Amino acid sequence: MKPGNRQLTVFRSFLGQCPPTVLGMLLVWLMVPNTTSMKSSEIQDDGTKLSRVDFPGSLILVVAMITFLLPMELGGVICPWSHPVIATLVGCFVVASLMFILVETRVAKEPILSLSLMTSWEILLPNTVMFCQSAAQLGVSPLILSLCIFLTLHR
Repeated sequence: MKPGNRQLTVFRSFLGQCPPTVLGMLLVWLMVPNTTSMKSSEIQDDGTKLSRVDFPGSLILVVAMITFLLPMELGGVICPWSHPVIATLVGCFVVASLMFILVETRVAKEPILSLSLMTSWEILLPNTVMFCQSAAQLGVSPLILSLCIFLTLHR
């Protein structure tokens, strides 16, 4: 394979994705109304704005994400899946997830993720479709890139 062929394939992929992205950004800029103007009665100082942030929920969500991703990274590569570290991290993920749900439903005045949204079909269905589409693209993209490299090598 010539040194520039792989870069050329990635560049062509970028050129194929760039115009629709720019068009989408332009359409959003033109079509979505600006609703950020605040009335003088709604203007708050920095102290009250900072008090509205859900710090406990944010911290627990970070812990839950890290304890979910670490076993995926470590398992089968650095240590076997049956290792106690993997089981401990999975257990910590379950506990942190339950704590996050508890904090968001009972403690937080303004939760970072309103769990009531998960019961609305208008929210749940598009997010499920987006998740499936992203998973399919992430699973298929390396195959397409491998096929492009294979076809380039065997011309």
